Amino acid sequence: MNKNFLFVSVITIIFCTVIALLFYKQIVYPTIIPMKINNAISIFGDWFPIMSANICKWDGIDVYIENPCDPWGRPHVYGPTWLYIPFVDQFKKFYFFYLPIIFNFIFIFVVINFFKFDKKFKTLIALFYIFSVSTLLAVERANNDIIIFLIVVLLARYRNIFMNYFLILFATFSKFYPLCLSIIYLFKRGIKNIFYHFSFLLGLVLIFSYFQYDNLIKIFEVRNLFSSIGVYGFSFFASYKTFININNLILQILFLIPILFIYLKLFKKNFKNDEILNFFQNDVYENRLYLLSSTTILICYFVFSNFIYREIFLIGLIPWIIVNRDKSSEGNFFDFYFHFLTAKFFISSILIFLNMNKIFEEYYLIIRFMKHGLDFYLILIILYVFIISFFSLTKNLLKQT
Repeated sequence: MNKNFLFVSVITIIFCTVIALLFYKQIVYPTIIPMKINNAISIFGDWFPIMSANICKWDGIDVYIENPCDPWGRPHVYGPTWLYIPFVDQFKKFYFFYLPIIFNFIFIFVVINFFKFDKKFKTLIALFYIFSVSTLLAVERANNDIIIFLIVVLLARYRNIFMNYFLILFATFSKFYPLCLSIIYLFKRGIKNIFYHFSFLLGLVLIFSYFQYDNLIKIFEVRNLFSSIGVYGFSFFASYKTFININNLILQILFLIPILFIYLKLFKKNFKNDEILNFFQNDVYENRLYLLSSTTILICYFVFSNFIYREIFLIGLIPWIIVNRDKSSEGNFFDFYFHFLTAKFFISSILIFLNMNKIFEEYYLIIRFMKHGLDFYLILIILYVFIISFFSLTKNLLKQT
């Protein structure tokens, strides 16, 4: 048996055991907002309505309008993909309990496997990511973003055209925003080839959307259920709203100073970074995963109002950053990128803990301000890499025509 596989498996089992204890002993609450049924905390709260909607659907109920099978009465707000899971009513224990555990285990295994260092103990840096509030929230709720994350990993790993089409369509009609995963076709050589794949995929999406039009309208009408709240928010809207609400000119100026530092000390020096400029020239796993993860993060951050569990896609940036960090000397752009990303997960978790446990309650707005500020600075770095690499690709494609 491969030693690395054995090592990662053991670490995964240990981490999963600790996480299970955190849930069982209710240590994570109220940092993670508990979902209760008859005053008892219920785990996998985001997974429950999906499975229960299947039961109600087969009973002839329009679950896009109401879902009485869900204890919280939440209508189905996801794509139609989830409503074709077979035999849910016959195997409730498996679907409602064991299946989310399986997905969570695979998710944690995959994340730990991202941290491939020369010394195994350094893999424990994954602690900052696995035990962050955003990751624990996704696992505790068994949010289906975990499945989308695993689909992103599969898309990055395998290049089979038909498999890619299927995975993108499945993900898109599961939660809609994964349509952005079609950006993977930018790794195809030549404008015609890229245009063909984009057009074909878009055509398939439009055809399926036509047959699901009425249901999509119903989902849009309850779009308020997608909105994030307070320190649990991860979006440009949340950052902007906190910036305005702080109503303190000194703090607002302090918020802008790091932006200038990031540009002068990081961006300006790296406009000609070969690893960024030649990003699309290397159609390898790490580059593909980074592209899919960063695009998902940028789309979700600027277009939607997300809960923090969507931050798990930030973890998909890790393999590309580590590969390039190991190639370069200490103190380089990728070294900073890695440490800043790790610090973001760690510090955000502390800030969310303080906010949700009402510690320094009188400073709750400043705590939220700091959390959303970290989000914004990180997004600037991700956006920088995306823009530079995309313009370099455009230049190369134009040269070919």
